[in-house]
Amino acid sequence: MTRDTFWNLIDTSRASGDLNRQGDALESLLAEVPVEELVSFHSHFYELFHAAYRADLWGAAYIIIGGCSDDGFDYFRAYLIGRGKAAYEAALKSPDSLAEVVEVDEGEQEELLSLAVKVYLKRTGKTYSDLKEYDPFVHAPWPELVGDLDDWNDDEDDAAAEEKQSRLYPRLYAKFE
Repeated sequence: MTRDTFWNLIDTSRASGDLNRQGDALESLLAEVPVEELVSFHSHFYELFHAAYRADLWGAAYIIIGGCSDDGFDYFRAYLIGRGKAAYEAALKSPDSLAEVVEVDEGEQEELLSLAVKVYLKRTGKTYSDLKEYDPFVHAPWPELVGDLDDWNDDEDDAAAEEKQSRLYPRLYAKFE
């Protein structure tokens, strides 16, 4: 599966415009691709997921979600991929661009994290316990976070943190705060 095919599947799954149905739509689409393509889809997803493991995106997620734990940031990055190639690439260039894409009460899509694995297991009859260390669905080591969370956060001073966030993410801050 090419990266363009990956993005086409993501875009097709978004066609209804209903975030709550995107996971189901993507699962249906993945059920139609060859099993080996599920591995490729999963690989593309996690390459993009890891590339978005950046402090500046975490700051954007913090504003959008109203706080953002480690797990919340995982769900946000899945959401970001689910928004499609244009939104993803724009966010990597400027996280504040998400103000044009994200609506209030959006920002997390946990179900996208394991869809390819879920479909793979259904199609092959395997279980999670069957997935071994050498299995293509076992992820590479977690990358190091790019950037510094202190660039947008101040654990000691809420006012200082808000000032940083409003300066770094003016459109997101105006929309979500």
